[in-house]
Amino acid sequence: MSDKPLVLTRPNVCAVLERRKFQTRRIINPQPVMERIESFGESWAWRKSDKDWFSGVTLNMMLSDKGLLLQVGDRAYVAEGYQITENTLNWVQGKYIADDKEFKVVLTSEEHNLFIDRKCPHRKTPGRFMYKSLARIFLPIVEVRVERLQDISWEDVESEGLKVLGNTSRRRLFFKELWNSIHGKGAWGRNDWVFVYRWDEIIIKGE
Repeated sequence: MSDKPLVLTRPNVCAVLERRKFQTRRIINPQPVMERIESFGESWAWRKSDKDWFSGVTLNMMLSDKGLLLQVGDRAYVAEGYQITENTLNWVQGKYIADDKEFKVVLTSEEHNLFIDRKCPHRKTPGRFMYKSLARIFLPIVEVRVERLQDISWEDVESEGLKVLGNTSRRRLFFKELWNSIHGKGAWGRNDWVFVYRWDEIIIKGE
């Protein structure tokens, strides 16, 4: 088992803390392109660079690509926004942005060196720059799959952490609007291929 970071936005961190979010979707980059060559059947050419194409790629083969953030058996630690307010030697204390919960932890030597090299070490910091020692939420990954964005079911919309009342179409519409707000106008319409990461357990340090 390997611990790997999973960057989540503030609303998504809150959804995990409230035990409402059990999966997340990430756009595959670069996107596979349908070959439509009879000899390969329903195969895809997956563009790796401007001059390099892989032929006959299946959905399962996509799961072995280096662009995959997490694999089944990995444990994701949530990389979330934080602010360090005080530090003494390797000890740092501060708060998580999502819920203002305070922390006091010891950084590794490498993390401490990165911290003291920062120009403004006490400012609010996005999750992608979070030190692993600050992680408080761990998600054991139990499933990774590839699918089209618009194939999301209403059950999966709920598992994404959205609180939506109403019928199935309303839930999908809400997710569509959320996706476009994050990835830009028309993102839903592109119907990109995405990696879907799922966990059944949420481990919160200290609970």
